[in-house]
Amino acid sequence: MEYSEVAPYYDKWCSGDEDCEKTEKFYLEILRNAGHCLAEPGVGTGRVALKILEKYDKHVVGIDRCEEMLDICRARYAAKPHTGTLELIKDDFLTFRLREPADCIYIPFRTIGHILSNPELLRFMKNVENNLKPGGKFIFDHYIFDPVWAEENNRKDILLYQDEKIRIEDSTDHDFVNRIVHCTVKCNDVVMETITFRWLEVLEVLELVSASEFSIEKLYGGYSFENWTSTSKNQIWVLSKNGA
Repeated sequence: MEYSEVAPYYDKWCSGDEDCEKTEKFYLEILRNAGHCLAEPGVGTGRVALKILEKYDKHVVGIDRCEEMLDICRARYAAKPHTGTLELIKDDFLTFRLREPADCIYIPFRTIGHILSNPELLRFMKNVENNLKPGGKFIFDHYIFDPVWAEENNRKDILLYQDEKIRIEDSTDHDFVNRIVHCTVKCNDVVMETITFRWLEVLEVLELVSASEFSIEKLYGGYSFENWTSTSKNQIWVLSKNGA
């Protein structure tokens, strides 16, 4: 199971990404008025969800298929008081079912890239539709692929985190034809596991939205709510389920 070995080091690993803290701040702000019942597929260790629950009186349903990640999230939630409430479900992106439709389903920090084909991504979007209230929001983000950076850094070890005990690096092996990335994570020079994801183009997201029951409310190009332009480094989509 992907992330089972990385789970204890996940937060330290992703802290080396320049967008890690930016995504937390973005979702804290955009979800402030997104309704009471939220759901996060790919909740992982609860890095974003628990910050929401610390600050707001909301109910978050976290969905993940990695038990090790869910265990960490569960323990962190139990370790201190939170303003909101947490419910965790072990399930897959394509099959999860909420007990009640959500006001908003969000999937932060490029996690949507773990869905490796457009047919599966459309199935996921249909599942999100089925678990949202009419007019509910679907929010997700991904980077804009930079082929120059990818070529220059392909298969190179990049340091993401280091302290007196732990050194975490990763390397990315890009399949440029199929737009797939195999990311190998190492801790103290020991390979923990290889995680696979893909990048998305704005035009293909537009096509997927047109085949769904969503309307585009906003497309941002950065985590400070900048409008998307052709030079943006990120794509952050806010979709609304039709039928409000």
